[in-house]
Amino acid sequence: MRRYITLIMPLVALLVFTGTQFASAQSGTGMERVPGVMSGTITDEGGAALSGINVKIFEEGLLLAEAVSGADGNYYLEFEFIPDIDWTLLTWFVPEEGDLLPNIIILRESLRSKDLGLWSPCLQRHELKARMRFDTVLLTDDTTLKQMSELECLEDD
Repeated sequence: MRRYITLIMPLVALLVFTGTQFASAQSGTGMERVPGVMSGTITDEGGAALSGINVKIFEEGLLLAEAVSGADGNYYLEFEFIPDIDWTLLTWFVPEEGDLLPNIIILRESLRSKDLGLWSPCLQRHELKARMRFDTVLLTDDTTLKQMSELECLEDD
């Protein structure tokens, strides 16, 4: 039991610290949320528009907003974010079914995430702005592995 508590306590401390940061950011301390818009087109590797793709934006693991791509592959997502805070913000493009893999785009990576190496260097990065256009291509697992090998971002164990 003691061992279990010893393992859990650092996680609890991290959650309390993160919750405190989040609450202070909401309490008028100068870290006000600003509106953001992200739009674009989602296609497969052959260039065909993909409908029904879930697009989600997360800030420090909390869902900020979500949308679904239309028949033409276009999506439009409104969200609010804190521009001047060291929090990770990322977008997920998630197909509901089929052999396409989700795509994760890092919009802003916190210093702590970088120090801990939480996000693969294989993931795309895109500059966070209040208005963004981001087109993405969802790939199969074979194509994704080939692309990562070409980028030399996979580490040998």
